[in-house]
Amino acid sequence: EIKMGVRYQTSFGDKKTISFKVPVLINKFIEKVEMDQDRFDYLWNDISTNRPDSFEKLDLILKNPASRSSTDHMEVLKKLAKLFAVCMNLKVLPPINKSNFTKI
Repeated sequence: EIKMGVRYQTSFGDKKTISFKVPVLINKFIEKVEMDQDRFDYLWNDISTNRPDSFEKLDLILKNPASRSSTDHMEVLKKLAKLFAVCMNLKVLPPINKSNFTKI
């Protein structure tokens, strides 16, 4: 089980910390995989452009940490997507518009 913690400060000055499970297995990043370039390109493009519903959507597994402030949850999700992409080197597609979300 892998957990990630995020610390942030609300617009009211409250410091908050949230932690959540990251649905990633570390060994998948360090095991060598034999794959020809054409297959890799196909899979990369498929993951990057098709966005199948089977992908984990951040808004479904993580409550908006700024729910009591005026911060829009889209901005929170964009910053978390950038965090995953930059700090963890994960391929993350930031949210584009609110109509893609499912309320749970």
